[in-house]
Amino acid sequence: QHHGVDLDQGMAIGDGEPEPCHFRNPQKGPCECTNFVQARGVICECGHKQSIHFPRAHTGIYLPKKGAEEGIVPVDPEELAVLQEAILQTHKLRDNWTRDRGCAIAGHGRHGCDNSCVFAHRAKVPHSYTLKAAYRNNCTKLWGKYRMSQRAVKKGCQEIDLVKVKTSEVENFVQLEPSLDASCNEWRAFHGASEKVCKLICEQNFRMSYAGSGATWKGDGEERGKPLYGNGIYCAEQVTKADEYAEPVAEGEHAGCYCMLVVRVCGGNTNRVTTNEIDTDELQRQVLQGPYHSVFGDRVSVLKKPYNEIVVYESTQVYPEFILYYQRNFDE
Repeated sequence: QHHGVDLDQGMAIGDGEPEPCHFRNPQKGPCECTNFVQARGVICECGHKQSIHFPRAHTGIYLPKKGAEEGIVPVDPEELAVLQEAILQTHKLRDNWTRDRGCAIAGHGRHGCDNSCVFAHRAKVPHSYTLKAAYRNNCTKLWGKYRMSQRAVKKGCQEIDLVKVKTSEVENFVQLEPSLDASCNEWRAFHGASEKVCKLICEQNFRMSYAGSGATWKGDGEERGKPLYGNGIYCAEQVTKADEYAEPVAEGEHAGCYCMLVVRVCGGNTNRVTTNEIDTDELQRQVLQGPYHSVFGDRVSVLKKPYNEIVVYESTQVYPEFILYYQRNFDE
């Protein structure tokens, strides 16, 4: 155990270990800092905060679920039932449409027409979802980096009066093995994408260089949009929100299903944002160089929008834990 985090055997945890910077600029690549050297407060001489400096995890034999094999493997029946229950309990039945659901006119979808058309022809929201299959991602490399990142974030949380933020998770979802650590605001959340992207994330994790190029709304002719809270990794509390970005599987064993991820997120000292007046550069600065580790976009309590957003700006604070294959169910 180190800084209150039970790390897996085989990881570097000694206080004498170098703590290189893990910040990666989407345009310039990784920071070249090889060890944290305090410049001011929690900021290193390289300009990045202490919580993104941590030892490089040793690749040992341990995986998220001990005794499991490396790779993407089917879950057991008990886990499948827990995941189905999580889908059921995080589905929003009312006030559940946003423009990211897209237009109902064939060929328009999410980006094929302007706002007036989308709002006039809203695509239907499923009334429920049926989980057909689920797979656990056992990736030693990504798990090691996530756990070392969690160690660094938790160390920072112990030095402040942390405000614990609960998401809309159901109790058994929280307790899936390994259980979550509320003392550093660790959550499970959803992220919708295509099957290809989901599998790639499970192998390589999220790539910040792709931020803004996916489902984000874009201007005419633009390849990238500007996400609400800046370029980051966006996750959803509720399955209904993540489903807006899921895509149908075209072929193979799960053809006809839709695909999304369940991810673990280490939120740490999260910056709860309740306004639409958002300076994205300042938000990111407060996380990468300031006191926060993530953004909790509280769109519900004040703005009365349908969904909240969970955003981190470092991929090591997210671990892609499960791939879900599910069916959308609509009213007759």
